[in-house]
Amino acid sequence: MRPRNVLLTAAAILIAAVPAIAGPKPIWVDNPPRDARFFHGVGSSEDHQSAKDLALRDLAASIKVKVKGETKNVYQERGEQVSDDYESSVETMVDTTLSGVKYETWQDPADKLVWTHAFLSKAKFWEPRTKARKVAVQYFERGRAALQKGRAANALKLLLQCQAALGKYWPLPFEITVDGKSQIFLIAAEDELRSLGGDLTITADDATIDAKVGKPVKKPLVVVAAFKESPVAKLPIRYGWASCKGRLKQSVQTGKSGKAKTKVTNFMGGSRRCEVTAAVDLETLLGGVEGADEAMMKRLSRTLERVGLPKVSFFLSTQKIRAAVRVVDFDAKGADMGESQLGNSVAEALRESGFTVRRRGVKLTKDEILDLLDGDDSVLDKVPSSKLDLLVVGRVKLRLQESKGEDSFGLGGSGYTVARGRATLHAIELKTGNVFAKADSTKVKGLAFDDAKAMVEAQKAACKIAPDFVEKIKQHLQK
Repeated sequence: MRPRNVLLTAAAILIAAVPAIAGPKPIWVDNPPRDARFFHGVGSSEDHQSAKDLALRDLAASIKVKVKGETKNVYQERGEQVSDDYESSVETMVDTTLSGVKYETWQDPADKLVWTHAFLSKAKFWEPRTKARKVAVQYFERGRAALQKGRAANALKLLLQCQAALGKYWPLPFEITVDGKSQIFLIAAEDELRSLGGDLTITADDATIDAKVGKPVKKPLVVVAAFKESPVAKLPIRYGWASCKGRLKQSVQTGKSGKAKTKVTNFMGGSRRCEVTAAVDLETLLGGVEGADEAMMKRLSRTLERVGLPKVSFFLSTQKIRAAVRVVDFDAKGADMGESQLGNSVAEALRESGFTVRRRGVKLTKDEILDLLDGDDSVLDKVPSSKLDLLVVGRVKLRLQESKGEDSFGLGGSGYTVARGRATLHAIELKTGNVFAKADSTKVKGLAFDDAKAMVEAQKAACKIAPDFVEKIKQHLQK
């Protein structure tokens, strides 16, 4: 916020200086005038500009005293309290909205001190404020009318718009008559919003939904908005994650039936029971309020927080995708090398992505794994699809060759053994039998002083295809 004295000085510069009055000392030098038609301020200094600035500051101070006094009287008569923040807002409003100030100046011939009298017509001061009030009241009355007709979404916007219409003059209190009773306008507007919020309901069509980690949630998250049991159309709704993570369209709008919905296109999980909330979308709602600056937006947001509009929660019962991984590694002689490092890498990457990887329950021979890689899905009859969602099968096949120098690995001399080979992975969706993700690399290689160690190094190198392969699985399941 800019310092008030700078704002007042800027306002003074915009007004042409008035030549100094010649002749005897004006009465206002020793007796600042007070009357019903003007606000007054007097300042003195060694130069004209400083005298004018001080006179303007004195004028603003007198207006602040007047406005603050009236504010306290209005609120105290209603048994309400005026906050320090409100009083600060009054001061800022006066400092930033002064216009039409006139000046007269006199210079003391004895000490050369410059005296300036600033004065402002009270009618001109109140004119723009009165216009703002008139517009605000019109929005308020339209909001009440919409509320009585059951058009809750429109009423909500109008009751916010009536406060925004006051703009920079909002701190000035004034009273209106509501149902035959005199009320402070801002309090009356907030009371109407509170009444609206009390009769507005947002319910979940189905609050408990099953969800699998890493997959879209099949059932949409549907809310129903009603005002006094009648559907509310065109009400902006915002969904958000209270716990866990996932991807969904956050901002939607209710239709004629009062319903709005969103879909979780990728559920990432995070706990056994995840919560998604749905409430009136304040960001969209306030974005539709015309002429509201950032300060007004914050003010209206605080008002809505005090009003307490309804919200609802959805609870997603988490089910992780169940997977099994079976990979066989063959050495240069075609023998099974035992535990596959590539298989372990794929299993670990799946776990880190939220999958449940089962170690037991799937008994496949190496020949059956090779049959699956060759496209023979009859083997899937041996896999318990009721307990699993997907099966990963793979093969690493290695061969040996003697190093011919430093061309391949940058290590000079011969005598090194190079193990080269091919790594293949397939992901199979068990409900359909479809292979939906593949990985294949012929660039597997390892280097060591003996055959066995070279093949172990090649096994490690084969693991490099695991991250991209698991990413393909995740991308498919998110479709």
